[in-house]
Amino acid sequence: MKQRIVLLGPPASGKGTQAEMIHAKFGIETPSVGAILREQQAAGTVLGREAARFTEQGRLVPDEMIVEVARTWLDAHNGAFVFDGFPRTFGQAEALERLLNKRQTPLEIAFSLEVNVVTIEKRVCRRLACAKCGLIVSIGWHIESAASPCPRCGGALVRRADDTPETLQRRMIEYCEKSEPLVAFYAGRGLLTRIAADAAPETVFAEIASALTK
Repeated sequence: MKQRIVLLGPPASGKGTQAEMIHAKFGIETPSVGAILREQQAAGTVLGREAARFTEQGRLVPDEMIVEVARTWLDAHNGAFVFDGFPRTFGQAEALERLLNKRQTPLEIAFSLEVNVVTIEKRVCRRLACAKCGLIVSIGWHIESAASPCPRCGGALVRRADDTPETLQRRMIEYCEKSEPLVAFYAGRGLLTRIAADAAPETVFAEIASALTK
């Protein structure tokens, strides 16, 4: 059973949904490096203050700071993980590889969730976020309609400010430039499994589960 996993894919490819399903089925933790960093900022830690300094200036948080968040999380857990949306850049991937090899817990598999642009656009249109707890949900999958309450906490669901055609286009360009090269990186390591992610979440998960248990 593979327990050290990375999920790659463009925006709205289903990474978060598949991470949730892996956790539900196999009990593997699914840390969100971005969420942890936001928690650090809210708590006012040294790392959080440093990260806030970059974001307040409209700059990207440096790779080494992102990897430090991952290292801190790994130090507090048993080594099994599903990283969803991390690493995002070649530098982060190399740093994560060094970190895991040093711990003698190397990555076991990287999934590339591959989906066409039309499907991505449809999914973005159906995506909402809880104004209270931040849970991301999809109309027709997690909830029946936009008027439904958050399935986690009962809060109101709203459309995310960055779920617009303009933002999606920018994120797709960023993905192609910075994250898509990671597919080749992990293929070169013999760790990559490609998954056709246009299908229903259950179908996609069945392929992922099969690969994890081989």
